[in-house]
Amino acid sequence: MKQLRYFLAAFALVPLVGLNIGVSYAENDWAVDATFSGSCSCDVMCPCSLGSPPTQGFCEGSRLIEMKSGHYFGTNLDGLRMILTRRGGEWAKLYVDETASDSQMNALIELLKLDETMDLAGNTKIISKEKVKISVERTPGSVKFSVPTSTVEIELMEGLGGKPIKVDNLPLPFLQDYTIYKSISNIHQSDEHKFSHSGTNGVVSRLVASSNNQEE
Repeated sequence: MKQLRYFLAAFALVPLVGLNIGVSYAENDWAVDATFSGSCSCDVMCPCSLGSPPTQGFCEGSRLIEMKSGHYFGTNLDGLRMILTRRGGEWAKLYVDETASDSQMNALIELLKLDETMDLAGNTKIISKEKVKISVERTPGSVKFSVPTSTVEIELMEGLGGKPIKVDNLPLPFLQDYTIYKSISNIHQSDEHKFSHSGTNGVVSRLVASSNNQEE
């Protein structure tokens, strides 16, 4: 878990809008298939993802979590979005899509607290959670997302032949299918906290896990 704590001492988002439409789940199971996009204050690529200390001695930024599909203890989370803004080891703020119900918001947060997903609360205190409008824009080479107090824009870094740079088999469950990006902007501005970074680490990755996998 040292590697996981380093990364979360670094930063990460999220959500979409799942509607309960009568799908039945076992009361003790969970599953997630989500895309993670975000940026932090570390150099490319973030050393925290390899279990090393953050570049500047701290890691702060925002991450978008987009649930392609998922559920937690009977609550459907399909399509839900969430943005996590944090300074690792100090504070974290959660912004959940405004269309989510209270039960969906709470279930999503509990799902992402699991060690097998994101260990969301990790070593960092969640100081606020709220429902807001989440904006997301994607092109083949960029991702931009925002809530009223946080904005991230990242651009794809190209490798040989202009192809994306990929990293395989990282030790954290939410960093699979890791593609390297670089930040254009990574900004948070609220009454309590402020930061602004550019030219720093960016990432798009994937999390696929379930309680059934853990039992196998």
